[in-house]
This record gives sequence, structure tokens and C-alpha cells, in this order.
Amino acid sequence: MKAKGVLKEYQVIGRKLPSEKDPNPPLFKMHIFAPDQIVAKSRFWYFLRQLRKFKKATGEIVSVKRILEKTPLRKATLVGDLLCERNVLAEEWRKLDYTKIVCALE
Repeated sequence: MKAKGVLKEYQVIGRKLPSEKDPNPPLFKMHIFAPDQIVAKSRFWYFLRQLRKFKKATGEIVSVKRILEKTPLRKATLVGDLLCERNVLAEEWRKLDYTKIVCALE
């Protein structure tokens, strides 16, 4: 997904629709980086369709919350491993918050 502007972090919680067979289905929670709430919901269904094999028509979104940094002036560090043929390389990113790190990755 190409980012349009600044990404924000959202927590999306959803589940399958209750039925007679399963009256209390389990909840699925994801942290998603998206430009707005609508795209966050769409990405939630995209990933859930791949992971759990159910789609938007058979499920519902319980809540969507925007996650804000608890300590915005503290440095955030993200370390990722890159596999390059036979060598494993470590890469490190430092910014003031995680949303800026995710924007820098793309």
C-alpha cells in the first residue's frame, strides 16, 4: 500500500457475526498504520480475509481507536533484519514516534 501523506496508528477490533452455532465468536485485534479510519477498516478486512478466511459480509467491526504515543518526545527505535541471499543484515531506524518510522520505510 502506498502511503498518502502521514500514516496514523489505529487499533481495529472485529469478529464474525454471531450465529446459533457460535453465539459468542472470538474477537480479533490488529494494530494498523493507515492515513485515516476508513482505510484502517479496509486493511483490517484485507488481512483478516488472508489469515482467518472470512470476509466483511460475514463479520462486523466492534471498535476503531486511534493510538497516540504515550511519550511523544522519547526516541523510538525499530530494528529489522533483512535477508539478502546468504547474508543477514540488521537495519535500525530512529525517530520520535513509530508512525514516522513506518512512513520512512516506504
